Amino acid sequence: MAGSKDTTTRKVSELTGVYRARITSKGQITIPAPVREQLGLRTGDEIDFEPKTLRFSAAPRPKLSALYGILAPNKPMPPFEREAERQAAAEAAGRYDTEKTARIMKRLKP
Repeated sequence: MAGSKDTTTRKVSELTGVYRARITSKGQITIPAPVREQLGLRTGDEIDFEPKTLRFSAAPRPKLSALYGILAPNKPMPPFEREAERQAAAEAAGRYDTEKTARIMKRLKP
């Protein structure tokens, strides 16, 4: 329905910023958009439930780029020459070497 208001979540207190969510018949809840934004949660992030302690916790997944360099390499990495890699990808594409092209293009993605 256009313009219908989501009734599964609502702000309970302006003072504390507390939100309340209703569990659907399928056991689903909607995390309010302001809460998702504040926590940095995205589609696919996970929430932990600890029934014994009645705790729920959500933490955003780190971006892959944020993990780059956290482990030291076993040996020095060869220098990455982007232009040479692009040229090799273009040559491989010209030869319809799809396997090699896929490997090269995977390395070129930022």
